[in-house]
This record gives sequence, C-alpha cells and structure tokens, in this order.
Amino acid sequence: MSGSPGSQETVRGDMIEVFKILHGLEDINPDNLFVMSHNTETRGHHFKIFKKRLNKGLNIRKNFFSQRVVNAWNTLPQEVVNAPTTNQFKSNIDQFWKENGYGVLKGLNL
Repeated sequence: MSGSPGSQETVRGDMIEVFKILHGLEDINPDNLFVMSHNTETRGHHFKIFKKRLNKGLNIRKNFFSQRVVNAWNTLPQEVVNAPTTNQFKSNIDQFWKENGYGVLKGLNL
C-alpha cells in the first residue's frame, strides 16, 4: 500500500485483510488479533470486533493493525461484510463508500 495512514487506499487494504482473516481466507486465527462480539443484539453486522484495552503507557499499540481497523470495520453494513468472496467484498465496500461517501469514516480516529 502506498497510501498514508488513514487514507482511503490504506483503510480499504486494511478492510480487505480483516475480511480475509475473519472469513478464514488467511492462515491467521482471528482470536489472536481480535476480540469478537458474540452479542447478537448489537447494531450492524455479526462480525463486530472490539478494541483490546490499552495501558496508558502502551499508547503505541493504538497503531497496531488489530487496533486501528476496529472503528472502520464496525461501520460497514451487514451486506458488505457478508460478501461470499474477496472480490465481491471489494466491490461492496467500494459501492458502500461511493453511495455514502468515504466521509462516513471521518471522526473515527483512523
């Protein structure tokens, strides 16, 4: 990725990677990276993830992949994260941002 942190290009790449990890398309156990929400009554989709708590002295961890993707991922609607393939996910996220504006991510502290 050549985009700067927080750029649409970088966030898009991160979202693709999260999709692949959570759908078992990468050889990475999602439980090693993310705290999954098992609450079926949350708004949004059923792949919600939580940020792990950070110690005040470990503020550098906020830039780790597993921390920086949470807010953007959780803004995606069910129909985007439930894509059957990675290519469909890419198409869905592009369409979602086109219809809603990439601005839906503004203020998320990416």
